[in-house]
Amino acid sequence: MVQEKRVCAECVVEPHLAEIISASGDVQECDYCGNELPTIAIGDVAARCDSVIENFFEVTSLSDAVTIYGRDPTGDPIAEVIENQLGADAPVVEDVVEALGDIWFEHSSMQSKYDEDPYFSEKSHLDGSYSADWRAMVESLRSEARLFNPKTSAVLERVFGPILSDKTRKGSGVIVDAGPGTALTTLFRSRVFQSLKALEDALHHPAREIGAPPSGVGRAGRMNAKGISVFYGATSADTAVAEVRPPVGSHVVVGQFMISRSLRLLDLNAFAEIVPGVIH
Repeated sequence: MVQEKRVCAECVVEPHLAEIISASGDVQECDYCGNELPTIAIGDVAARCDSVIENFFEVTSLSDAVTIYGRDPTGDPIAEVIENQLGADAPVVEDVVEALGDIWFEHSSMQSKYDEDPYFSEKSHLDGSYSADWRAMVESLRSEARLFNPKTSAVLERVFGPILSDKTRKGSGVIVDAGPGTALTTLFRSRVFQSLKALEDALHHPAREIGAPPSGVGRAGRMNAKGISVFYGATSADTAVAEVRPPVGSHVVVGQFMISRSLRLLDLNAFAEIVPGVIH
């Protein structure tokens, strides 16, 4: 049976799954390259793919536009979805698709859960309990405590807790190390001044005037409530200037700040490149 075929890490490019196979797979002959290496069954790979599709994809070939009006489905056929997820060669993809067909076949109705030739697209929103919890968190932040909010902590832990294992399509993580000994050792911050006199006064105390405001003084920002001191920094001087949107004729001072201790930063740009992992 196709579900019992064995595949090794070298035949599966997806880094998370390849790591799992190498670490915990049984050493047997791979049915795709013939090498004696740690392997897992294609059925296990298909089960992991099924979980990813269930949680991160939506079927598009069963919409009214397709089934009633005969339009072409949007998204990608199942073979392309699996190829994108695994990065594997055609024989592996074909066998995973066949194994998924067995998983999705419902004997009670003698039909497939997703029809015979399903198309899928990645979900653009959170479903079920995630959406409900997120809405409750947003409402709590609006009407209850903004800081040290237990609802916020619980939801963010649920959403971002596994983030250390998330990988982009290039295999990199979404956590960036900053500080001494890393590629990111400085941050930039700027401030606008309307007169040369105010600018000259600020230069006498640059840390006080350009750095983060003292506790209890700062105004509300994108990531802080009023009175909560937060340092908004940029990775380049140009970005720091653009952030303050200086009016024509004004003066801008840019300060460069050394990061004195190790930091772990969340790279929000990397979120768009995260691949729904077959290990989940």
